Amino acid sequence: MISETTINEQRVAGIVADEYRKMGYDVAQGVELDFLPSFRADLLARKGDEAIIVEVKTRAGLTPPEQITELMEAVKSRPGCSFELVLVGEPEKADAPAPDAAPLSAGSIIGRLEQAERMMAEGSADIAFLLAWPASEAALRALLAEAGVPPERMAAPNDVFGQAVFHGLMSQEDYRRFSDMRKYRNAIVHGFEAEDFDSPVASTLIGMARQFAAYDPQRYWDMQEAATGSVWLAGPSVHSTK
Repeated sequence: MISETTINEQRVAGIVADEYRKMGYDVAQGVELDFLPSFRADLLARKGDEAIIVEVKTRAGLTPPEQITELMEAVKSRPGCSFELVLVGEPEKADAPAPDAAPLSAGSIIGRLEQAERMMAEGSADIAFLLAWPASEAALRALLAEAGVPPERMAAPNDVFGQAVFHGLMSQEDYRRFSDMRKYRNAIVHGFEAEDFDSPVASTLIGMARQFAAYDPQRYWDMQEAATGSVWLAGPSVHSTK
């Protein structure tokens, strides 16, 4: 059985390969190097006299440092050859909740959003954002539970958002917004400054969470269609454009 780490590496390797092809490179995967027979490169991108050896690894699957060092030294000695290491972000996982943990009630979700709006009015957009984020996840989990999705399939935030798109509860555009906003949540929670974070970001999240907390399928998709001119249907890969 292929591990999750390997699947993530292969997915990103495919994306990187496509990017190099767009830049005019010929790209091969899983190439044995003639100057380092013991090493098989994830990607080899060639264009004219230029060759780029690309390794795509999660931190968990990263080649031992001495092998990477050996590869880099070997590459340096070859004219027109360079090396690139692409580190893949680990999939986000959520700790299992305490045995007595219960989902937020509808009233608690609305209460947190009202708190978030008060924080916005007081000029504390970062606190408002941190209140609205779990409220939005809780609202989506409630909708997914109504759709019959078992709890184990929506333990992590990525699972929640992916399942919401698949079941037609969220548009791809909103999925992209949440993905973009995750960097702000991570920065604020872990004590970093999010340089381009501002009040409109928090307002957008609160508005989206409000939509999910008072979800009306027809109204939601009418709003999406009016905003984007397109409708994303029940599966994330099915797209219909007006």
